[in-house]
Amino acid sequence: LFTSILLFAYSISYLNYQRIASTNNLVTKYLEEIDSSIDFLQCNSTALLKPSEMLDAVGSKINLLELRFGKNDPRVIEQKSLYNYLEFKHFGLVKSLNSECNDSMMIVLFFYSNDEDVQKESERMGFILGTFKEKYSSKVMIYSFDNNLDYKIINNLKAQYNITSVPIVLVDEKDMFYLRNIDELEKYIR
Repeated sequence: LFTSILLFAYSISYLNYQRIASTNNLVTKYLEEIDSSIDFLQCNSTALLKPSEMLDAVGSKINLLELRFGKNDPRVIEQKSLYNYLEFKHFGLVKSLNSECNDSMMIVLFFYSNDEDVQKESERMGFILGTFKEKYSSKVMIYSFDNNLDYKIINNLKAQYNITSVPIVLVDEKDMFYLRNIDELEKYIR
């Protein structure tokens, strides 16, 4: 009975992994299409709506994968790396819309860690950011990067923005701070 339950739980986790992999592929396709037609967006940020929703959904599913397989499982790391690539690509598109179209989407970069000494603080900040995103979903994009993931994009972002400690948030590529409550973010909403 124990073995059957264990196999059943593993099967569900594996199917979840497969769904995340296929969703990541779908998000990649959407972002490539948008990227190739960025000149034709004509300052229409609604084109990013579907990929943004999918990106958020994949982020939630990756959290489940971490719980089921562990944060250091190669399959989880593979999906997180692809997810971070997609986040970075999406981040670039939102930045382009903000600058070229005088759009006002608030961009938050969240650098966190799963290391024991800062994990609870990272989770607390993540919860605050999640609540903020739910409240202002059409006005804000939040990109989360695992400080421990040895991935070129994350390393370049940390170097570019001088990220030396985590958890930390960077709002609109200007203001970096340790997030304590949602009020600290609400002053940036336009």
